[in-house]
Amino acid sequence: MTEARGKLAASLGLVAALSLAVLTGSCDDGTSRQTASTAPSEPRAEGPNVVLIVVDTLRADRLSQMGYPLPTSDALDVLAKRASVFNAAFSPAPWTVPSVASIFTGMLPPRHRVDATGSALASDFEVLPEVLARDGWHTAGFSYNPHVSREAGFDQGFHHFRDVTGATADYPDLSEMIDEALDWVRSSAAPPFFVYLQPMNVHGPYRVPDARQDALLGRAPSPGFEFRGALMQGILREGRLALREDVTPEVTRSLDEQYDTAVRHTADELARFLHGLDAAGLYDDALVVLTADHGEELFDRGGFAHGYTLHREVLRVPLLVKLPGQRSARRIEEDVSLVDLLPTFADLLALSPASDPRPVDGRSLRPLLEGASSSGPPRPILAQTISPERCDGRLLREDGWELMLIDRNYENDQPRLRLYDVRRDPDERIDRAADEPERARRMLARLEALYDGFGEDAYPRSHYVIDTNTRQALEALGYSSDLDPSAEDGPEGAPPRSRVRARKP
Repeated sequence: MTEARGKLAASLGLVAALSLAVLTGSCDDGTSRQTASTAPSEPRAEGPNVVLIVVDTLRADRLSQMGYPLPTSDALDVLAKRASVFNAAFSPAPWTVPSVASIFTGMLPPRHRVDATGSALASDFEVLPEVLARDGWHTAGFSYNPHVSREAGFDQGFHHFRDVTGATADYPDLSEMIDEALDWVRSSAAPPFFVYLQPMNVHGPYRVPDARQDALLGRAPSPGFEFRGALMQGILREGRLALREDVTPEVTRSLDEQYDTAVRHTADELARFLHGLDAAGLYDDALVVLTADHGEELFDRGGFAHGYTLHREVLRVPLLVKLPGQRSARRIEEDVSLVDLLPTFADLLALSPASDPRPVDGRSLRPLLEGASSSGPPRPILAQTISPERCDGRLLREDGWELMLIDRNYENDQPRLRLYDVRRDPDERIDRAADEPERARRMLARLEALYDGFGEDAYPRSHYVIDTNTRQALEALGYSSDLDPSAEDGPEGAPPRSRVRARKP
């Protein structure tokens, strides 16, 4: 990618970032780790409780509330019937690390550059939990994704942080997270509080407890698809595209049923958390946001998992926002991005500004949440992914059109420019690049100019050393030969730098 210098403020409507000191605690060793709870630095008498749920790998079109015919998420009507539901919310990346970094910072991946396995969210970022902690919220984070861990810096600002490591894909069931989070709220939380949840059951291998296997279909999902099995590995890791012919309707039905059953189990457990808040008198006046870090390809285009494409099924995510005291639902059609969450929280909660603000790429969704027809002038939606073997590409969505520039992917299809008329072809099935060469040329120039603008304000990359257990866990979840991040900020051939972060005494 071009490294030219420039600024992007005019194009993306940047808002001032927020700044504060790092708040961290010591962690216990072991498979489950958590930081010690401490009091917020500035006790606050006012402000709603805040809940942010990021369901790992949940694509928007598999929710009942988004028109899916199976009752995968009816339990979430407890939220949807009192929330603004965004029909066109997009992740800035098709996998966890850059996406969650964007949620926490309000920055796009080419600016924060937390964009590779082993990337760290360094201490010079001013992240959402830190902002809330400084302004008096008591903060707790629960993450079952080994990417969103203490080592990777995602515990910054949390007074209590639970993460998980291990050597297999057997991440704990969401029910454990819900029990722990409700226990924290009931016994440890000092109002106002902020709770962050990132459950993993919808991520392959789509784990659902035996007792819940028949919750959706009245029976367990049919056998046939094996996550990281021979077909999946052969196509994605070995590039043996002819194996697509062996993916029968029975295999795809099994895949769909496994995924949908995991969505149902997850929705039911999250509803249990929300009902628990309600029973404690803490739900009505809370600000509640439910979204996902990215979606999942379910053989939509000949592939599986995520991080291998930039298509709708991996970038379109659910976004439901319930304002404190909100009683009625609202549907919002405007294109929005996960980078909009931090400025939205800052606006709604009147968070303190930074003394030395840095630019962020999102903008507040408050106008839309309060009934306005637009959140401001039209702006582009950008996404990217950088992976040695999965996909290296960028996307621009603007004025009803979408341009993808794929520099490299597992199909050895490089480079390729793809253009979609997403108003007439929302599922991105008809490539119009050959029919609209002038539009493709203009959008490509626009895409390159926007990305050029990140050079001056981009953060240096920071890495942490992945230990053996974490490496094995990530491999079990579908990450293997792309585990070692490039050390762009070090000498050629040098190993990745360990992240060194000061801890507040």
